[in-house]
Amino acid sequence: MTVPVGIATFFFFPNTPYRGKPWFLTDEEHAIAVQRVQAIGIAPPAKITLRTFTRILSRWRWYAFVFGYVVGSLHPVQDILLTCPSALWLLIHVRRLLWHLAQI
Repeated sequence: MTVPVGIATFFFFPNTPYRGKPWFLTDEEHAIAVQRVQAIGIAPPAKITLRTFTRILSRWRWYAFVFGYVVGSLHPVQDILLTCPSALWLLIHVRRLLWHLAQI
């Protein structure tokens, strides 16, 4: 199911009007799409440069996300260096509160 949906998405849902004209749009429809995107203030995609990475790494949000991910992934019972995905840990933890290990 995933592969056919992925293929259909690739062909029928173009990324943005800036990336070329999709095969199913006429030139007039493509021009209208570009005008609509520009009217709402979406800029053309910019290239990824070293400045992009320095800008991302200089913002506090990046470090807050990484800290939250690491803290949320730590398994409190195991050694602090061992990590476990948060959702799986939560499922195991909740089940331990409700049933003992043999019942799980």
